[in-house]
Amino acid sequence: MVRQRKLTRAVLGVATGLAVLLSGGCGAPRRRPPTEEPVATAQPAAPQPVSTEIAPALETRVKLGSRPLHGEPPLTVGLSGLVYPDGESACRSVRWDFDDGSESDQPCPTGEAPWHVAARHTYDSVGTYHPRATLALADGRSVKSDTQTVVVAEPQPVPPARHVIYWGAWAASLLAVGAILVWLRRRPRRTRVVGIIGVGLLLITFVPPFSYVPDPLGVIWGALGGYAHDPRLPFADRFVVAGSPVASLRPWLDGLIGQTGLDPLDPSSPLDRYDVVRVQVPSRFRAPVEVVTRFTYADGSQRTYAIPLYQVRGAFGFRRLYQSEWTYDGLARLRTEHRELAGTPFAGATSAVRLGEPQRLLLPRQAQDLDTADPSNWTWRTTGRRGFFRQVAWSPNGESFVTRSFFSYDRDDLWLVPVDGARPERLVEGVIDFGWSPDGETVVAFARRGGTQGGGLVAISIGEGWERQLAPPTGTDLSSFPGLSDKGVWYASEGDLWLAPYDGGPARRIEAAHWGAEGPVRPSPDGSTIAYGCSAGVCLQDRSGRSRRTIDTEVEEMAWSPDGSRLAAVAWEGREDVVLTVAAQGGRIEHRVTIAPDGAAGAPRWTPDGERLFVQTSPFGGRRVVTVDANSGTVLDLSKPRWDPWFDLEPEGERLLLTNGRGGFWVVEAIVD
Repeated sequence: MVRQRKLTRAVLGVATGLAVLLSGGCGAPRRRPPTEEPVATAQPAAPQPVSTEIAPALETRVKLGSRPLHGEPPLTVGLSGLVYPDGESACRSVRWDFDDGSESDQPCPTGEAPWHVAARHTYDSVGTYHPRATLALADGRSVKSDTQTVVVAEPQPVPPARHVIYWGAWAASLLAVGAILVWLRRRPRRTRVVGIIGVGLLLITFVPPFSYVPDPLGVIWGALGGYAHDPRLPFADRFVVAGSPVASLRPWLDGLIGQTGLDPLDPSSPLDRYDVVRVQVPSRFRAPVEVVTRFTYADGSQRTYAIPLYQVRGAFGFRRLYQSEWTYDGLARLRTEHRELAGTPFAGATSAVRLGEPQRLLLPRQAQDLDTADPSNWTWRTTGRRGFFRQVAWSPNGESFVTRSFFSYDRDDLWLVPVDGARPERLVEGVIDFGWSPDGETVVAFARRGGTQGGGLVAISIGEGWERQLAPPTGTDLSSFPGLSDKGVWYASEGDLWLAPYDGGPARRIEAAHWGAEGPVRPSPDGSTIAYGCSAGVCLQDRSGRSRRTIDTEVEEMAWSPDGSRLAAVAWEGREDVVLTVAAQGGRIEHRVTIAPDGAAGAPRWTPDGERLFVQTSPFGGRRVVTVDANSGTVLDLSKPRWDPWFDLEPEGERLLLTNGRGGFWVVEAIVD
């Protein structure tokens, strides 16, 4: 009996060892749970660009589709679309622009609406194309469809060594299973039964096609997450990951070879090759699967990214136990057409303002990787509380910056990063929003406390190292980040204006707001005038409350010019577009311009001379850098393909700090003629 137990333990030990070998490290839970799939109110991952024309409600619309979306040259694609007429203007013709220099025309269909239009085209050359259809209407108007992205690429060749490793591991596993079965033939019956059960579990867990069968480990991994496997080996629990996300992602990776701007702003070193090293199923419900990919560039440098892929919602009704039908991949932003938007033309080589070549900050690896942890940075994460998600803020002295870093979906931490290459320092956990005091001595963060959905304000002294919990008065409106001055933090509370010192002392009521304060509160640089949101738009009053005036504009964010002579306000709530208003301190509106067709925007950033503003916008879920001439109201879009960055303006106003959530921080010169 003792001998049988020893043999049983030996067989189970061999089976366990094989399980570890075959899994390639399966089941090792990660330190952090990844993000969940975006909710319905968030932007989906990498939406396709839409028409640059902002149309009336009764507009003739075209929704375009394409099959296939990728393939080897020559690639023949079928383009099709549905035309929804406005009922008033007849359609004369449809022009197809295939984005490779060729076009074709066809008459509009007749019959009952919506109409179906279709075309076929063959792409002979490698590249990324954005075909579209344009309708010519009888009244002289033209209506453009959205574009589709078609990637034509040669598959990356598989090194011969990879085939040797793959098939060698397969043969070794079969030999090991065969050896165990031969050994079991001469064992007692109980040992044989236990051994055969163990081998069967190994087969249905890791070895296709058996691994498509439900298995105990697959049920656990599907329910709890934490499963991972090495796609370079032939072993994976296909009951958990049925449709290979690597196969879905590989055509898009092939299309990026030879391109620049993937690291993500490297303008000179193109992508040479890639290697998928791990597939991770996160330990959180409805979180994306991450395909860990190592990129190698032409200059020999390497970067490793966890690229997210989302699954079709509710596929087969077994979301956690059987994942397939992959969609929404994190590379879509890199191949989406970078189109000029209405009202915000791109800056060119002769524009009054343009950006130079970005230069990577030489920071420790820990600092470089602070923003790589969150897979949603690849896809939809552009907005947050009150519509905008602040990512980075340069200190007033220019010696450091603060940035958020993903720890879990319920928690972002705030880090201080010195630009001289010193190690970063964690300032506060669970940050929601943050900002610097004008003197650069204090960081104020709105942070969650005790796992609650709400939060509290925390002041952190950079020089002295203390942290103080601020106590705003009851009824304080924290839907907007408070105003910061040298004297403390400004709140709107039950219609009045309050000021709380940074040292955690009690807030004091400054003056009753004549119109009732709500939304953002911003003191002027000299503290003589307070701007705040009110029922009349933006209200201005001096500290005594005797001088009062209003600016007739909506506001979600605003900022004073450095000399306090002007106020810039940004509004998007309840609007189809994002509007920037520049007004004099007396309340007279100087300019009101559209800076994005939709989305949210960050607080305006003034240059030190007060001549220009820089604004972060997020049209259609993207991220763009827009500049506005404060004197003329001229708007320029400074963005470039595949940059997709968050930014902040250097205190001297000559450079921008850039990051896009995929690793690394850059500075780029703002060239002003």
